[in-house]
Amino acid sequence: MIQKSYAASIWLFTSFACLAIAPLPALAETSTPVAENTSSIENVSEVDRVLAIREIALAFIKVGEYDRAIALVRTISDERSKQVELANLCGSLARAGETDRALQLASTIADETLKVVAFNSIAVILAEAGQFDRAIQIAETIPSPDLKLIAFSDLATELVKAGQVDRALQLIQTLPVRGRQIRVILTIALSLALDGNLDRVLDIARTLPDEAASQNLIALVSSRKMVMLARSGELEQALQSAREISDPDLKALTLRDIAEAAASAGASDRALQIAREINRNSSENTWQLQVFPTVARAVAKTGAIERALQIAREISDNDLQNLTVGEIANIAAENGNIDLALDIARELPSGSTQTYALRDITLSVADTGQIDRALQLVETIPNGPWKSYALSDIAVAIAKNGEMDRALQLVRSLPTEGSRAMALKDIAPLLVRAGNVNLALQLARELSDKAQTAEVFADIAIELASNGQKERAIALLDEAVSSLR
Repeated sequence: MIQKSYAASIWLFTSFACLAIAPLPALAETSTPVAENTSSIENVSEVDRVLAIREIALAFIKVGEYDRAIALVRTISDERSKQVELANLCGSLARAGETDRALQLASTIADETLKVVAFNSIAVILAEAGQFDRAIQIAETIPSPDLKLIAFSDLATELVKAGQVDRALQLIQTLPVRGRQIRVILTIALSLALDGNLDRVLDIARTLPDEAASQNLIALVSSRKMVMLARSGELEQALQSAREISDPDLKALTLRDIAEAAASAGASDRALQIAREINRNSSENTWQLQVFPTVARAVAKTGAIERALQIAREISDNDLQNLTVGEIANIAAENGNIDLALDIARELPSGSTQTYALRDITLSVADTGQIDRALQLVETIPNGPWKSYALSDIAVAIAKNGEMDRALQLVRSLPTEGSRAMALKDIAPLLVRAGNVNLALQLARELSDKAQTAEVFADIAIELASNGQKERAIALLDEAVSSLR
């Protein structure tokens, strides 16, 4: 799997001035439709209706009623929300194998940007399935150079994942602006470097027409080799090489990753020394803020919780220190040290950070099947949304553990209807699977919010269809639609 490193990408894209264009936007922000955009709707009930329609439309697709899904989304009254949901639907149709239908729908979207986003999402889904020729053909129809750049970058990433690096590079060479070509090539090279394919990155560096970009890739490869050396146990040799790096940001990045490698290997004292060295020598506050949390988390994952806490206390920013301590508490809980995790969380200042830590600890315990302990721990969470949703998650864990009566008793006692609906979305399909369809429907109908009832109906319908009861599933979806009118 291709990994991403924000710090490495920032260094790579800002360490040379020859490319006077902005970095690529985060692909997730642009290459797939916006998951939720209802800001133009003033009526909250209409927002809920849109979200319910989304769930029902997806259920229609899963039961094979594609035209019904499209027709339902077209009933959304807010035009912007309708356009967003139609774009979302294109991707869902493509994933269901309905590529031609998805393309036809995308062509009808009035908003030009959303139309491009829809076409791009279809292309990426085809690429994920290995249908690269058709995916590229779709991406080539995008008229906007900026959006085509993002589409080609997405497809190139999928080609690299499939091992077709040469084809990915050939695709990028078709972009009309050299600077844009180089930027996407650097994105590909960065992914390869972080995945350990350093020889391939050097091959790419040698072919780049831009000398500065080529030299930066070569420097990044050298940096990754030093980190790999540290991970193999040659820590001092890696450190000696890293200290000779002339670029201050690349040096800090390399030393940070070497410190993390040392911490993961159990050399916490050495890791702390390196962290302090970065903190002392770096003029950029970014590296000073990054290194101690990175080392502290790595030390905690080795089981040395107390040592990790000592390192976390060297973080100068109070909010970041508290956040890191909360993460250490959760790591302790995941390792089975519940009492220690609780002690750590209770020492945090009261507020959201402490609440998040207590919630995470509680859910870690529930995930291990220790339901009684989780129910005790949830009482340590202050009353409010996080406690409600933690109780909802515990109810689901109880149901999955086979104690359905106990789970339903907890669901009915949940303090908010939102948390009850959240639990039922997971529990109702389990009831259907066990043959208790009527009980699942009864629980859904007990919700006073019709939109939430409709969403649970959609989950029940999907389970019914998967069990061969398609007609009953469609009838239930029809009832869900009617309830929203």
